[in-house]
Amino acid sequence: MENKEVKVIMLPTQDKSTLYMLNAKKTLHMGEFDYCDDSNNERTNQHLYITIDEEIKEGDWFIANQGVRLCVGINKDDTQYPYMTMQDGEQINHSRHWKGKLISTTDIGLINNGLRSDTKILMSQTPKSFIEEYCEQGGIDKAYVEYEEKIIPMSSVGSMGYTESYEEVLVVNEDNTINITLTCPKKEYVKQKIYEALGYFAHKHDIIIDGNEITKWFKDNL
Repeated sequence: MENKEVKVIMLPTQDKSTLYMLNAKKTLHMGEFDYCDDSNNERTNQHLYITIDEEIKEGDWFIANQGVRLCVGINKDDTQYPYMTMQDGEQINHSRHWKGKLISTTDIGLINNGLRSDTKILMSQTPKSFIEEYCEQGGIDKAYVEYEEKIIPMSSVGSMGYTESYEEVLVVNEDNTINITLTCPKKEYVKQKIYEALGYFAHKHDIIIDGNEITKWFKDNL
């Protein structure tokens, strides 16, 4: 198992949503809501999109120009704008700098209709527990999502016989949700071991270690 860093993006919507913003207070709240149109000045429905910095392939959904796009093709001859999408029957090319590959969302419409290109199954759903945390904190920019290694079937490699390799795939639970946390378990383990080692060193040599400096170092380096 491995936890990969992801970005959390919130975009307004007129569709039904489990998340909304009170416009006057700019506060976030969770609940099931009807369609919200531009004439509603009290609240604006929102969707969350979990993206990862990975290569975008044909069939992937990604975030570009403040919107959700489906990559319908890759123009390998265009090194600047390779990602092709369709909008109102017109082809639009997007910059190679867009790397927000979508892996999970609260957008029910996309969950029901969007197939992930890597597995050909429905787009995964962001769990309610994370939406609640998102509202409590007033927004979250990054998080960590669980991946696991999957064996690629063995293939012939000529006189070398057979070999097998692994690929990392998103862990999706039976209820189609992902495992997402605000901290990386591996990093937290490393931090704990460093704290223990520093505590032992300080005690043995009868010195005082500045905890604020250690916290700052963790922030800058882990």
